Amino acid sequence: MALIDLLNQLDAEEEKARNYARACSEVITILEHFSQKDQKRIPSDFMYYLEKHRDPNHIIHVYKGLPLTEQDISRDAKALLVLIHIHFFCKTDTDRERVLAQLYRNEGISDSELPDKMQEGLEESRSFRAMFQSITDGQPD
Repeated sequence: MALIDLLNQLDAEEEKARNYARACSEVITILEHFSQKDQKRIPSDFMYYLEKHRDPNHIIHVYKGLPLTEQDISRDAKALLVLIHIHFFCKTDTDRERVLAQLYRNEGISDSELPDKMQEGLEESRSFRAMFQSITDGQPD
């Protein structure tokens, strides 16, 4: 690999890390607007994870009354919010399937592709839950 290719790859990885840190900041800001009851549904170790990975210099403004889809937040932040909804607000696999189906329809997935995508989504959801559990094991509560 040429030196310039390696430097470009490092730049791309740094940009991904910056984008993720900004997304964590955006999610934290949005979660601050949730009711106390809903905030309590999100485990403190997950909040600790977001805080640890946030960009403290990235500030966003959330406009009360404006739907989340119209807020000026990144696609990564929206993806994190979907994961939060699926894992901490959906109580059953049926609820998760309904959210995933809507998500896939919004992404333009056809009804004929939906069953396969749903299965993939549920498997990814379980993988995320396992990964999150392994990351947060041992973190302060």
